[in-house]
Amino acid sequence: MASAADLEQMLEDVKTELDDATQRSDIETGDFVLEADIKRIWRKPGRLSKLFPFDWALENDGSALEFIRINLLKVVSILVAIHWRGWPHFNTTFINQPSHRLDKDLPFTSLSELRQASFLRSFGKEFYDKQWTFLPIVIEAGKAERHPRERRLPFVHSKYIGRGGSATVYKETIAAGYFSFLNGKNDSVCPFIHPAMVKRTVSLTLFFPLRLLRSLVR
Repeated sequence: MASAADLEQMLEDVKTELDDATQRSDIETGDFVLEADIKRIWRKPGRLSKLFPFDWALENDGSALEFIRINLLKVVSILVAIHWRGWPHFNTTFINQPSHRLDKDLPFTSLSELRQASFLRSFGKEFYDKQWTFLPIVIEAGKAERHPRERRLPFVHSKYIGRGGSATVYKETIAAGYFSFLNGKNDSVCPFIHPAMVKRTVSLTLFFPLRLLRSLVR
C-alpha cells in the first residue's frame, strides 16, 4: 500500500499530465482533453491500484478496479483535476448507488445534486465546471444536434477562410476519433475522405460556417 506522500505525488503527476494533454483550442469553444489521452495517462502501471489499493468484487461486474478502468476514468480524472481527496468514499459516492454515476452518465447537470452531502459537497461546483473539459463533442456527419453551451467542440486548430454573403467560413481540424460517419458510409459533409481513414489519421480537416459552429453549442 502506497504511503500518503506517494499517493499525493502520484495524483499531482496525473494532474500535471492531464494539464499537459489539454488541447488549447484557439477559438471560443474552450479547452478539452481527449479520451485517448485519459486512457494513456491511467495506463501507466500501478496508478489505479495505488489510488484504490483494496480491490473489491462487484456483484455482476467482477473486479472493481477493472470496472473503474472501463467505466469511470473520466470521472476519476475530473476529481483529480479539482483536487478532490475523498478517495476512501469513492465506492459509496460513485459505484454503490441505486444508479451508478459513471462516465456514460456525464455530464452531471444538476448542481444542487452535486452539492449534496451524499455526493461532492463543496466540490460540486468545481466538478460541474471542470467536467466539460473532459467531454468534447463527437461530431456525427448528417446529424443536427444541440448541446449545452458548456460543451466543447473537438477542434485542435481553427483557420479563418473568408466571409461571404451568408456566412463566415473557418477551416477546422478535428481531433482524431471525434468525427463519426453515419452507418460507416461516406457523407456529403466530407465526400473526399473515406470513413476507414478516420481511424488511421491524426486529425480530420473540414470547413464550417461560423453560424453552424455557434448553433452546435447553445
